This record gives sequence, structure tokens and C-alpha cells, in this order.
Amino acid sequence: MALTGGADLKVTLCDLAKLEAVCSFPGAPLNKLYEVALSSTGRYALSRGFDGFGAVWDLDKCQEVMRLFSYTFAFRPDGQAFVTAPLRLPGASIFRLEDRHETKLGVGGQTSYSRVMFDPAGRMVAGAEATSIHLWNGHTGQLLRVIELDQMVARDEGEGFAGGLCFSGDSRSLLVGCTNGRILLIDVEGGKLRRAWRFPEGLAVSQVSFVGRAQGAILARACAVGSPGLPAKRFTAMWDMVNSEPTWCRQGHVVVDNRCRFAAAATDEGDVLLLDATGGKELLRLRGFEHGKKWARVSGEAG
Repeated sequence: MALTGGADLKVTLCDLAKLEAVCSFPGAPLNKLYEVALSSTGRYALSRGFDGFGAVWDLDKCQEVMRLFSYTFAFRPDGQAFVTAPLRLPGASIFRLEDRHETKLGVGGQTSYSRVMFDPAGRMVAGAEATSIHLWNGHTGQLLRVIELDQMVARDEGEGFAGGLCFSGDSRSLLVGCTNGRILLIDVEGGKLRRAWRFPEGLAVSQVSFVGRAQGAILARACAVGSPGLPAKRFTAMWDMVNSEPTWCRQGHVVVDNRCRFAAAATDEGDVLLLDATGGKELLRLRGFEHGKKWARVSGEAG
């Protein structure tokens, strides 16, 4: 199953095996559709517009469960709950889907979160705000610890959260992307910095992830804001867990397979490149769709 969002604000659940739509619903009431998510069970969906207004949908019944006002959300891995933080408002909450029971998260004051997520085991929730990461018990909402980013390095480096946040598969480590281009590997239990990398040109790191079966590499994405009237440029880079310099860095959005053998990147010309994930070398180029024509290999070797 897959969720797709359209310019008409509608979200459609598609059966990929049958190549047909199962149901559709309005993903955002007023503004452009910004984000959708599908639970691991395939039963529930989350959606929101650029203005934060959205909803939770029961896809089995194709009906709305509850309304949302959210800046960030994520399902628990078992698909039975989700965490959400409101747009420009303090606090965050876990909602249990079976009865909509709410467990509030927060540390008091006016702390608002730009990213929230569960760990892979569903036992913890991480919430990122401007200069710190908060960790809670994923069931009771009890605050476990606060990780201060500005204490990880010298204060004059201006550490701050930029959007990139990811747990390792064993939930023991966190990757954090920062505004000054640093990528931090943090020990969850002790809250200590284990390793740091720097994105080329010091660009703010908006996405980070572990890649490879043994999670022996990291992938990061950053954005360079262009001059007025010019589009922003997006970059992707990959590191192994040993070296400080990236094994490759290229403009555009790049995805890497689970075995960390191949990567795929889109070009400005509409083509798709197949790359060697370890070194970034181009292996194959696929011509983009044109008037309904099929993909065609235009460079590279088979095999």
C-alpha cells in the first residue's frame, strides 16, 4: 500500500499490487498539502497542510477519526498510536488510536518542537527544539533526559537543530542535523557526543538517516538558500562511520538501498541516475518520462 497526495488536497490510498486506488480523502482543509504518513498496519493515515491543519483517517472505514493542528507527527512502529506537536505552540502529545487517549509531553514553559518521532522499538519519543533534544517514555510520557546541543561543541560554533533527527536501529544512538552543518552522533543513554561530521560548505542539515544493513554509514541532506528570486539548491552526502570527509556529495535528492550498494538520484533534466553508493560513481542513466514513453537507458553499462 502507498499514500499519495495531490494538488487538489486529496490523499489517495493505492494498492500497489493491483495498481488501483482503494480510497481517497481530503488531506488538508484549507492550504497546500504538506505531509502524509501511513501506519505500519495500513489502517490509519495522518495528513496536514502547510498551515498545520490536517486529520487522522481510518482507512478501513474511509472516515475521519479526529482533526489535527500539527507541525510534525509520526506513528509508533506498531501503528497503534502517534505523536504530534502543534504548529508554533508549546508541547507535544501521544494519541492512542483505539480510544484517542492523549498523553501530554513537555518540560513546562513555552517549549515548541519542530520534529517528533518514536524510536524503532516504540519505547521512546524524541522531540527536537531549537537547541536541545528531549527524550520521553513512549507510553507514560515521563521525561527521561534533555540533551543540550550547545554543550556538544564550543559555543561560538552556534549549534542549533535544523530538522535532521534519526534513531539507530537498536535505539542506542541519535543522529542530529544542525544549523551550522554539523551532524552529531549522540549516545542516547548517556546523552554524550560520540562523533561529529560536518556537511560541505557548512550547510544546515535538514535530514539524516542511517543506511546499510549494519548501519555502517550515514546519509544527510542539506539546503543552500539561493538569492532572491532563485530556487534553493539541495545537496546529499554520504559518510562511512570511520572517516570525517564524505565519500561523496552531489546536488539533488539521493536515495540509497538497504544494502548500501546502489543509490538513485534525479537530475535537473528529468533523468534518473543509478550510482555506486560507496563511491558515488555513475553506473546508469535512465531518461525521464516524456509524453507517456517508457524509461530508456541512455548511458552506462548493464550488469
